[in-house]
Amino acid sequence: MLGRIEIFIRGIQRKFNRSNFLVNFFGLSSQTKYRQGKGLVLIQIDALPKIELENALSTGRMKFLKKLLDQGYRPYTLYTGMPCSTASVQAELFYGVKSAVPAFGFFDYETNRPLVMFNPQDAGEIERRLEKQGKGLFAEGSAYSNIYTGGAKESHFCISNLDAAGILKNRYPLGFIVLALLHMFSLIRTAFLMIFELYLAIIDFVSGIIDGKDFRKELKFIPSRVAICIVLRELITIGTQIDIARGLPIIHLNLVGYHEQSHRRGPNSGFARWTLKGIDSSIKRIWKAAHRSNLRDYEVWIYSDHGQMDTIPYEKAFGKIVQKSVEEVFAQTDELIHFHSYEKVGFLARAGMQRNKFTSKVFTPIAVDETIRPLLIALGPIGHIYLDKKATLEEKQIIAQKLVQHAHIPIVIIPCIDQKAQVWTDKENYYIPEDAKKLIDPDLPYYDEMVQDFLTSCCRLDVGDLLIYGWDENKNVYYSFANENGSHGGLRGIETEAFAYLPHSTNIKGLEKGYIRPLDLRETALELLHKDYRQKPYRSAISKDTLRIMTYNVHGCVGVDGALSPARIAKVISQYEPDIVALQELDVGRSRSGKEDQAKIIAHILNMEHQFNPTVKLEEEAFGDAVLSIYPMQLIKANPLSIKPRFSFLEPRGALWIRINFQKTPIQFINTHLGLNGPERIMHTEELMGENWLGSNACTNPVIMCGDFNALPGSQIFKTIGKRLRSAQSQSGLNKHKSTWFGRWPMLCIDHILVSPEFEIVKIEVGDSYLARLASDHRPLIADIKIKKI
Repeated sequence: MLGRIEIFIRGIQRKFNRSNFLVNFFGLSSQTKYRQGKGLVLIQIDALPKIELENALSTGRMKFLKKLLDQGYRPYTLYTGMPCSTASVQAELFYGVKSAVPAFGFFDYETNRPLVMFNPQDAGEIERRLEKQGKGLFAEGSAYSNIYTGGAKESHFCISNLDAAGILKNRYPLGFIVLALLHMFSLIRTAFLMIFELYLAIIDFVSGIIDGKDFRKELKFIPSRVAICIVLRELITIGTQIDIARGLPIIHLNLVGYHEQSHRRGPNSGFARWTLKGIDSSIKRIWKAAHRSNLRDYEVWIYSDHGQMDTIPYEKAFGKIVQKSVEEVFAQTDELIHFHSYEKVGFLARAGMQRNKFTSKVFTPIAVDETIRPLLIALGPIGHIYLDKKATLEEKQIIAQKLVQHAHIPIVIIPCIDQKAQVWTDKENYYIPEDAKKLIDPDLPYYDEMVQDFLTSCCRLDVGDLLIYGWDENKNVYYSFANENGSHGGLRGIETEAFAYLPHSTNIKGLEKGYIRPLDLRETALELLHKDYRQKPYRSAISKDTLRIMTYNVHGCVGVDGALSPARIAKVISQYEPDIVALQELDVGRSRSGKEDQAKIIAHILNMEHQFNPTVKLEEEAFGDAVLSIYPMQLIKANPLSIKPRFSFLEPRGALWIRINFQKTPIQFINTHLGLNGPERIMHTEELMGENWLGSNACTNPVIMCGDFNALPGSQIFKTIGKRLRSAQSQSGLNKHKSTWFGRWPMLCIDHILVSPEFEIVKIEVGDSYLARLASDHRPLIADIKIKKI
């Protein structure tokens, strides 16, 4: 009864859900069927290194992401590839193309002009080339705030395809009013956050002026900070929630607040770390929306594209910009070098909104000047020098030597000399790959691949004739050639070690290396969205001495929210990694559940064997119980329990008996689901204790029996069963049995795991994850048990 009431209430809430309303109001396309299979939401936290994620988890700065550890999430090392920039990483993830660009800014010989990836025209040019090399990952999906669209059917705030702000175009200006009214709480929260962020921005502005920074740039950063850290993040979050309500198969969003702050004030600054709280809040809202979806079984993956390091601006260290220093060197070599700087695209342009006269001054548009060569393009710790004539190796070596001796350039690299690169410092010169350990940390797990990627990048047609690099190992100082306190794009471990924060059950491609790269993440995503997806086997059946048992009444895979989803049940099971699972109330071939074989679907996803026992059969439809196991199973018996005439109107009941071998010991395992009628339960209990089941000569100890008994621990049936088996909860020493029903607010213990005396109880747990509270009207009961040593 409680289950029906909550399902009814949830149905009303879903019917009047604001995201669903907005889907209809704006006339957006939506899935029409009840359940459309798997879906994926990819959340990129721009520029957050793995080490900083771990710090945020340990300090509680990202509280929701920390809670996801209890939901089975794990942080995996993501090697960025070369160069470690968003433009390169997104090209590899979105299109499967490695090292698509040599740097964030470079000279392109095909168009005969410099390309910089925050220029919409330039990003669009590169994406058109990528589309010829691979299929976009986000076809039929949506993309937010990226460099490329990834082939998304709908893109918003993406640099390569800037357009007016998406859905609002359909019903402007009424759309603004409706959106504001339906998200009034978000609007109020955003307003308060904007005020607080403005307060912090002003403090940051004053601090910057005191430190002698440029007044105009500091002033411009105030509205930019508020816009990117608050407004853009909220727009992306709301848009993603709407797309989830529509049931889009894949959604990608990039949260850039940390990236902007870490460039400005440094990745370890309080201002940069402050943005992580807001990002964490957005992820929480998106994650919950995804797992409430009644159209798709969404997975939510969180990753970063690269790390970020504290840097010292070259100009601050040496009193002049790097362009001036390099120009002085070239003057000594009868060369002339020019540098063109590019302002980042403003927030309003990224949002696709028209600028007025004032904002045009604050958010400087990109200006592409005519190219004059030689040319230096340096947007971070690595710069590319393009010469105006074909220079010999000896001429390049002379320039390299003068750059390190007279221009305070710590490292100069001459790329692509017979598939090698020559490195110059003020003390020595050497070649890569032979002496790569002098430049790249050999302790990195991806060292070999990184060396090869670096050489591949060095031999691109559009790479500079000379590369300048700001890492000074002697002083342990990292210089950026841009005016910033945090940067990336170089060869340091923190820059190249990003993360992928995924459920541990995900069958991650390439993980056998000890790390993954964007291409592995792409292949994992493509496999996940395939209808035949199976997760990785999550436990070893060889080395452990503990057996984890779960019993779980899955309520026909219908959750308390009314959503039907065998895949969600599989997610709940995988969170607790049981070895053997007893499931009750499964549909097979029934019209009400789409004629699916729920036991087979769940077992397939989990990579487990299964046996099903139908207790109710009507033509091609069946309803019953199942056992899933990571161990090979021998079916002993799968029979209905007897029906007396006086109980003929009640639902038929049954039991399933299988045998497994664990540590060379045969274990008898019985799964049952007893009825609601007391006398019938007693009758079936006595039958289970009889010669056909527990009393059989074949049913030798050790024995495990579990299921939904529809009876409390002190009931009469357990006095009968107690002659042979004991409750695992009682044996564990608990003063009170943990409740398993009703799902969201469990009040009663009616699901039980019963064991023979040969077992020692190690741990008892009732599933309490967000999904466990949602996926069924029962909670899963889990017991870790060992065979006692004699």
